[in-house]
Amino acid sequence: MWRTTLNFACGLIFPAAVLAAPENITPGEMAVIPAYCPHTQTFAQGTYSVGIPTAAQKPWADLLGSGFWHLHHYCWALIDSYRAKTAGLSADQRKHLYTIAVADSYYVIKNSPPDFILLPEIYFRVGQFYVELNEPWHAIDHFQKSRELKPDYWPAYQGLSQVNERLGRRAVAVEALKAGLAQVPEQPDLLSALRKLSEAPPPPKRSRAVQAPRP
Repeated sequence: MWRTTLNFACGLIFPAAVLAAPENITPGEMAVIPAYCPHTQTFAQGTYSVGIPTAAQKPWADLLGSGFWHLHHYCWALIDSYRAKTAGLSADQRKHLYTIAVADSYYVIKNSPPDFILLPEIYFRVGQFYVELNEPWHAIDHFQKSRELKPDYWPAYQGLSQVNERLGRRAVAVEALKAGLAQVPEQPDLLSALRKLSEAPPPPKRSRAVQAPRP
């Protein structure tokens, strides 16, 4: 589960992270990552070159475009985030796994075209990783980027709402859900979250001294 670390510049500041395939990937882990992952680099069977797909890769390369050739890093990130939830890990081990998940995701972001169809999802996942790293403002920035790229990508609004609620910014959390529903009316998860926020008693007031400052 641990790998030698390398420095990776991704435009954000976080500890040195690793760009290498997770070791000893299990069938169970393969079952929970997206269907295209088994056809990406380091996973695919058969002989291929970047830009020259095998017959099995071609449908995914046609669908996803040039970003497909970098997606193996996102698949690695998902596996590491899955492993980070394993019972019995130390806080440092979890932090390490989420940190390299951010770095691998950013490899895809930096090497894919700006209109890559999966970027909204990848930014959303990075936001989730930052939630787990207890860096809520980085999480908010990535959820915002996700919704900017695809205004009807409703998970980004849910992520924004959840982080802002944890920060004690209930009004902002509600507005995020309403903004999502304006884009995707009647989305059940957003409606349920909005109903719960509306019905719950208001949180106790927090003093300025304990408010989480934005970096």
